[in-house]
Amino acid sequence: MKKIFLACLSLVLSCIMISAPAYAYAENSTSKLYSKNEIAEDVKVLVDKLERIHPNLYFSIDKEAFNKQIHETLNEIQEPITETEFFKRFAPIISKIEDGHTFLKLPNSFIKKVTSTKNLIPITVVVKNKKLYLNEILIKALKNQYQGYEITAINNKNSSKLYSEMIKYTFGKQSSFKETSVQRNFGILYHLDNDFKAFYEINLKDSTGNEFKITLQGKSFNYIKNLMTNTSNKKEYKLYEYKVLDNNIALINFNSCSDFEGFKKFLDTSFQDMKEKGINDLIIDLRKNGGGSSKLAQLLVEYIYAGNYKPASKVDIKISKEILDYYNSNQYISKEEMLKFKNRLGQTYTFTSKATRSYTEKPVFHGNTYFLIGKNTFSSAVILSSMVKDYHIGYLIGEETGGLATHYGDIYNFNLPNTNLLVGVSHKHFARPNGLDTHRGVLPDYYEKDLNKDALYIAIDIIMSKRN
Repeated sequence: MKKIFLACLSLVLSCIMISAPAYAYAENSTSKLYSKNEIAEDVKVLVDKLERIHPNLYFSIDKEAFNKQIHETLNEIQEPITETEFFKRFAPIISKIEDGHTFLKLPNSFIKKVTSTKNLIPITVVVKNKKLYLNEILIKALKNQYQGYEITAINNKNSSKLYSEMIKYTFGKQSSFKETSVQRNFGILYHLDNDFKAFYEINLKDSTGNEFKITLQGKSFNYIKNLMTNTSNKKEYKLYEYKVLDNNIALINFNSCSDFEGFKKFLDTSFQDMKEKGINDLIIDLRKNGGGSSKLAQLLVEYIYAGNYKPASKVDIKISKEILDYYNSNQYISKEEMLKFKNRLGQTYTFTSKATRSYTEKPVFHGNTYFLIGKNTFSSAVILSSMVKDYHIGYLIGEETGGLATHYGDIYNFNLPNTNLLVGVSHKHFARPNGLDTHRGVLPDYYEKDLNKDALYIAIDIIMSKRN
């Protein structure tokens, strides 16, 4: 299956990063309506569970201010509303919690609207420093035109307004990560506040400041999907990929912390090939890795690092009825631990452990390792980056990670009783291995912006310089 990198399709497949308020989108008359009492019940369940499950829900927003916004928004509702309207009104408030693992998910009904319309906006964008830039026109005859041009307006709405509409519906602390969420999810985020149109008038500005307009016809989801699938330069998406570059340098694209057994087989095969070829320099690219299971991060560390380690210096777990039921039904902990947790219901349990190894007695690779990181590096990939940084396992090159080094995580999902919207909430707090909380992501040893070069080529330059 081909990986679809356009905004609309990406959103359909990964909506947990977005939400929305605005009321430009008109649902059809058959959409189910929810009374104010039903909405109030959902809001109560939403807030009660967030407070009960999250270790520190108000770490970034004042509790009184949060509850005031919730009540004011609820009081504005006088007539029955749809699940999408609920989402639009309350997701921006959840966004202010600034936890990338605590979110409200977009309703499936809206996703269905996007996939069935014939009038999607046919572009992808790059978002940087609060500005929108044209990445690609999703029309076959115009595909490679105007790339990199700044978008100043769409259908007479200026880009700063568009940016403001979209950014407040993303989840997380780091502004760079939130901008990548807008970038990945532009298609749906745009249409939450702006109607589907037969034509889109887009104002562009080139590098010399020359401004002009182009008009693009709206396209169907299937047209865009087929265009992207059949484009020759789109590579097949892989969770992880191994290749040997020029000068006997190995590259692993580690795109997702998924499928432990598959990843172990992949590593065994890859490192065996490196051994046979006498490769001593390995680059591991985490720039597209949004997380998954931290067990894969630990496994990789043990293949390249000889010492003991721990992925976090401590983990705080908020003990709630929901988490007890979840752990019990999935048999995540022993009966003794369950009893210990039950005795601390409503409290936070702090778990610490000694540095150790879980999967191998010794590493299989003894060469030099270089990790590429960036604003899309999140969750378990940040835990891996933190271990690399704090245990001096290798060089880090690129940009600050999109996820915080010390962060809240491990999502517990639940549905609201009436609208059935999916909510995710962190129930743990992870302190990075060195125990510090700088309220920042993992910082690279070498920044792309300082050297004005892609992180991969910086890594190659370092390798070649050390060889000479």
